Amino acid sequence: MGLESASFVNDLVTTNPLGTDTVPQGDDHLRLIKTVLKASFPDSSRAFYLPKTTSSQTSTVAVAIADQNKLFPVDASAGAITVDLPQGSTLVDGYEVIVVKTDHTTNLVTIDGFSSETINGLTTQTLWQTYQQAKLRYSSSLSAWVMDRTFIPPKGEVTPWVGASAIAPGGFLFLNGQTIGSAASAATNNHAQYEGLFKLLHGEFSNTVCAVSGGRGANAAADWSANKTLAIPNLCGDTWIGLDNMGAVSDTGRLSVTYAGTAGQTNGEQIGSESTTVAQANLPSFNLSLASVTVSGTITAGGSYIAGTATTSIGSVTGGATTWPIGNTTPSYTFTSGALGGTLPSGGSGTPIANIPPGFVSAYKIKI
Repeated sequence: MGLESASFVNDLVTTNPLGTDTVPQGDDHLRLIKTVLKASFPDSSRAFYLPKTTSSQTSTVAVAIADQNKLFPVDASAGAITVDLPQGSTLVDGYEVIVVKTDHTTNLVTIDGFSSETINGLTTQTLWQTYQQAKLRYSSSLSAWVMDRTFIPPKGEVTPWVGASAIAPGGFLFLNGQTIGSAASAATNNHAQYEGLFKLLHGEFSNTVCAVSGGRGANAAADWSANKTLAIPNLCGDTWIGLDNMGAVSDTGRLSVTYAGTAGQTNGEQIGSESTTVAQANLPSFNLSLASVTVSGTITAGGSYIAGTATTSIGSVTGGATTWPIGNTTPSYTFTSGALGGTLPSGGSGTPIANIPPGFVSAYKIKI
């Protein structure tokens, strides 16, 4: 008879039983099938749901008990959306559901546990990036949800990049002042995927830093819909400096000199320079003086020439009867008070001093 030896579903032979097997041999096949099923699914104490995908969700989502093993695509283009999970105590242990954010905006998809039930220790979790997903599983022993979320850097995150290629890695753009916009725009980078970054930069920086074609309109959404272009910050030749009032703290005063804005308190402010030319006003306070001067040679007095040498202090030259030898005679002459004139020798060339410390030059990329 056609009865195979099988332990798991994959061991079963689809051509058995043979057509020549007798009816009484059917119970052997039934027992084999039962044994194989129990061995293949040893903990099957509940219904098993095949994976399915729901329609796109555009408003608040209420996950039901019957939604086990479903994937919920959530489109938050019109605004933030909340996904409410079912009460954990009503679920079987290991209940799973997947939520994925499908839009390109910065609107959040918030996953909310029932009442005070937690998700990875928090009552809510969020998805912030396109195609970021969360796989949620309820644990009866923990009385809580355990979430496995794909991590995607938030839009606008900037990181160094060692590649010298003219093309940024997938999901990023170089910070080189190029423009972004919708697929219908004339931007250097035009695609729906840039919507979130467009709106983020539009709100965070002034038109001086991120210029919008034709000027800024009513808001970021209006400018995006009008197919305007927006220039991303240009970091070519620049480095990063932390805001002096980062996170809305009081001004720390670490950047005390105003360069072109408010001393490092304006987001996107351009400060510093590659080099500096030192002006006289930048020199420390100083006083040049000479301790003494030696006068030698011929001194003229009253039309007469007197040969000799005299040494005196700088400043007022005073003297009583100062005697200067002339041959064998020693007539006396009196010096009247006075001051030495003239200028100190000039110097310097005005060559600029480099301000750039030693550094490693590479590209910077921003998450779209």
